Amino acid sequence: MAPRRTSGPPRRQRLEYLRPELLVLVEGTKTEDGYLLPLRRDLRDQVIITVDTRGGTPLTLVERAITSKQEADREFRRGRGRTYDAVW
Repeated sequence: MAPRRTSGPPRRQRLEYLRPELLVLVEGTKTEDGYLLPLRRDLRDQVIITVDTRGGTPLTLVERAITSKQEADREFRRGRGRTYDAVW
């Protein structure tokens, strides 16, 4: 058994678990991702923004958002990965 750590600075937590994670689904495949790029750069220390650029109609985007959130929640409950804090 390894000895317990009793001195020294405390371990730092991983930043990715402290930042909220957003999933953004967009209709277009090229320009919308370009619109969100400056936002992603400016907020990269505060939030994780994932952009789904597969495109589609508004109804398919809503359906994909629902299934993406459910799949992420399922994987999180299984101990794999993390869930999205918000889906747009």
